[in-house]
Amino acid sequence: MQQLLTGRMRFPEFGESAADKGELPKEWKIKSLDLFGSFLRGKGISNSEKTETGIPCITYGEIYTRHEFVIKNFYSFIDNSTARKSQRIKRNDILFAGSGETLDEIGRCVAHTKDIEAYAGGDIVIFRPKGVNPLYLSYSLNSELLIRQKRKLGQGHSVVHIYSAVLKTLQVPLPSFEEQHCVATILSSCGQEIDLLFGKEIAFREQKKGLMQKLLTGEVRAQVMGDGSYD
Repeated sequence: MQQLLTGRMRFPEFGESAADKGELPKEWKIKSLDLFGSFLRGKGISNSEKTETGIPCITYGEIYTRHEFVIKNFYSFIDNSTARKSQRIKRNDILFAGSGETLDEIGRCVAHTKDIEAYAGGDIVIFRPKGVNPLYLSYSLNSELLIRQKRKLGQGHSVVHIYSAVLKTLQVPLPSFEEQHCVATILSSCGQEIDLLFGKEIAFREQKKGLMQKLLTGEVRAQVMGDGSYD
């Protein structure tokens, strides 16, 4: 991910890779965030206003605990009356967590890529990009290069905050739109593979737990084979 997002590894059809670690491919541009989008703010959604079903919403804490790079599922919901006073998010929006406990995690963000009605709670900074691949942008904004930039912009000590006024100054490396799409596609495929393997791990752990209970209670017993192995 870090190599693809800095041009140290590239698809041959787009050009040569960056020669040095501190450089970008000559075809790439560096743009500040405010040059290709606009900012909005989420509006407060209290815990008492959240419901088990209804209209999807996201809180800033869930950006840290529930999501990575892209919103795949929603875990909080609100009713119509709360939605009317909240900030709706649109497809391809980037959602930044405006608060965090450390400088390293401040400004973590996720992409909203589904065309469904959803809302953002308070302490979320919404970026509405134009002319860029939103998934590529989410990967880039969470890369080591941009984390270092956001760390310098965070304000506070026990609780760190970051605002649109400083987020707009972030310098983002941008290849062509076609190359952005290819990078986003391969990183997304890697993420799906990880999710699949993680699901298999959980299934095997449950299988082991069930087998362990049966073996330890004698419900299932192992038979010793002639060569000393177990059946």
